[in-house]
Amino acid sequence: MMFYYTGRSSDGRRLRGSIEAVSRDAAAAHLRSRFVFVTGLETVASVGGTWTRMRLSICNKGIRPIFFRSFGALVNAGVPVRSALETIIQSSEDSFSETLSAVEADIDGGATLSTALERHPNHFSAIAIAMVKAGELGGSLDEALRTLAEFEERDRALRKRVAAALAYPCVVSIAAAGLLIFLVAGTMPAFASMFAQMRVSLPAGTRLLIAAASELRTLTFWGVLLVCLFPVIVALRHYKTSDAAWAKAADRVRLRFPLLGQIVVKSTVARFARSLASLMRAGVDIISSLETAAGVVEGFTYRHGLRTVIEALRRGNTLAGSFEASGLFDITFLQLLRAGEESGTVDDMLFRIARHYEVDVEASLSSLASIIEPLLICVLGAAIGTIVASIIIPLYSMIGNIQ
Repeated sequence: MMFYYTGRSSDGRRLRGSIEAVSRDAAAAHLRSRFVFVTGLETVASVGGTWTRMRLSICNKGIRPIFFRSFGALVNAGVPVRSALETIIQSSEDSFSETLSAVEADIDGGATLSTALERHPNHFSAIAIAMVKAGELGGSLDEALRTLAEFEERDRALRKRVAAALAYPCVVSIAAAGLLIFLVAGTMPAFASMFAQMRVSLPAGTRLLIAAASELRTLTFWGVLLVCLFPVIVALRHYKTSDAAWAKAADRVRLRFPLLGQIVVKSTVARFARSLASLMRAGVDIISSLETAAGVVEGFTYRHGLRTVIEALRRGNTLAGSFEASGLFDITFLQLLRAGEESGTVDDMLFRIARHYEVDVEASLSSLASIIEPLLICVLGAAIGTIVASIIIPLYSMIGNIQ
């Protein structure tokens, strides 16, 4: 079970981190053995645990690539693992230095580096642990750490580019929705009162907006909206890792959505190809590499498809043939993979595939930005025009009645 803790070190520093243990008492005992004064110990099921997990996740995304690169450089220079960890601990942020201190304590207790890292799954991914383990077994830990650092940097850069491109339309859409709500809720009641006094016959669109304005000004409406949004938010948070029927349907819609679907597909294939190539280059066998890389793929469609690839490979199919049977990968991916399989350079070819799809993602994001901006302007203009027309048409009717 994973526990998230807050506390203070023996020298008074504030600490925050995660620890895996069989029970709360075992987690507290392990922390006390490292002279950590525990002030909070929660599971992810609690609000405090969820908040700590989110903060750790945000902080560690930027730290991990730097850690692996620095650690690899020290190990390559002949510095022992424990001494290298000690050096990095002294220059790390509090939350991450506490995690590294826990790793150091486990190594002192006789654990291997990969086993020690495995106790902190929220800081170190399954890919990182598998690559470190392969590096330890193959005697090439420094090379594995260097490859891992490159993978983390590329993966983080790709995620940031996609997130930044999608953030713009999301922010504009939220701002536009806020503006429309303000216009409807703020202006329509005044006009409704005036139209009622003048006994003006209102068109259906105007009556609908007046009714909407009346609802928007009540607390009941916002309370019901929040109650309805909560399960939706929870579902969106978990559907990428769920195998439920609704998650399958949601993933199919996501992949077939115009423009955005292709970006999701290409970025998924790029991340998977780079993950698989990094694991294979670190010395992990093909089946284990596929299982580990498949474990970090988001969405039911590709997660299920990669399971069929692994099963086909275990039955003796070729690597390219197994991927082709899944029906999820295009001809470019399959041809490049087949060429790599025939020449014995599968890992190099997978890196080439990852770069190819990353370039495609960049091009698709540029196209999306050029399309989404005028589309949002048109939608916003049409919505505002509808509101204005719903006010002006009754005004003209009212003025005509006065004359």
